[in-house]
Amino acid sequence: SSFITPTGHHIVQLRGNNNNNNNNKNVVGNTFGKSSMFSGNSVKVNNTKIMETSKSIFEEVSGSLPSRILKHLYLGSLNHAESLIMLNKLGIEYIVSVGENVNWIEKFKYNKNIKDNGNIEYEFNDKNLNIKKLLIINELSDDGMSTITLSLKNSLELINECYEKDSKILVHCQVGVSRSATVCICEVMKRLNLSICRAYLFVRVRRLNVIIQPNLKLMYELNKWEEN
Repeated sequence: SSFITPTGHHIVQLRGNNNNNNNNKNVVGNTFGKSSMFSGNSVKVNNTKIMETSKSIFEEVSGSLPSRILKHLYLGSLNHAESLIMLNKLGIEYIVSVGENVNWIEKFKYNKNIKDNGNIEYEFNDKNLNIKKLLIINELSDDGMSTITLSLKNSLELINECYEKDSKILVHCQVGVSRSATVCICEVMKRLNLSICRAYLFVRVRRLNVIIQPNLKLMYELNKWEEN
């Protein structure tokens, strides 16, 4: 089951069989684990059968959930992006992966579109996967030197496509603190017509259990983007 808290945060509860088998764990609140939904080489979520293609896809995701920034926008980590069960439960159908690669791409059927700037957009056409599109922002490290400006256009376009289709998108990097937070701040600036400072605070107060800290280079680029 899932519900929205008075502060606008999306909480999901997954429950498995309550027994002494360590392979069957109750999953409540902020922890996702293996449960009685598993059967053989496949898993059923909301009556949708997802084929188990890699054990790591279904390993536990512990800690906080992705943070709901806007109705259509979630900010999270690589672990979140690699948990297909959790993405399905949250209704997330689009992903922007900022400088990271998820481990399940090659397990499903897709069409690949390489952008002029080297970013890669995957459009999935696989009945066993609920994800529709995944954008990989390549060669963007959190080293204080990598540039994000040229990739903001691709990111905002996919986020807007998701918004117009009344769907949900996860923006993530390794932890969900710097690079992906920068993209979310940019979307909030654009969507709500806020200044960089107000957009930063808007995202920060909605990032549960994590303090966002875009590096100075990324904040400088956001400032220049705002001026233009």
